[in-house]
Amino acid sequence: MFTGLVEGQGTVSEAVVEGAGTRLVITPPAALCDGTAIGDSIAINGCCLTVVAADAGRWTFQAGPETLARTNLGRLRAQDCVNLERALPVAARLGGHFVQGHIDGCATVDRILPDGPWVTIWFRATKDLTRQMVSKGSSRSTA
Repeated sequence: MFTGLVEGQGTVSEAVVEGAGTRLVITPPAALCDGTAIGDSIAINGCCLTVVAADAGRWTFQAGPETLARTNLGRLRAQDCVNLERALPVAARLGGHFVQGHIDGCATVDRILPDGPWVTIWFRATKDLTRQMVSKGSSRSTA
């Protein structure tokens, strides 16, 4: 489980196609490296993946065909930035929402309306995705 609040941004070091899947190597910010180990769940751009290797300040993940078909992870290339969040520890304070990190599809940004420190964003998604979505949401700005 995750809160949906981005902890930091990492950089894609490698994105290597391996058969029907892709191996992603991410360089996270130093503040997120402490204690991360093989088997940990990390949300990358909101999608839960499992760490398969963690060494020298880099995390490695394997994304399978289903994940690549339903997320933007298959379009990532070296030097791309990604949003990162570590899984929520059981005793942690919940500052966001319960988020599973299981992705059903991608939407496209339809319109962006800046208004001072606020931004309203409209998304376009297929009906099979929108039937389970809430109509409104908010998030605090990190700017």
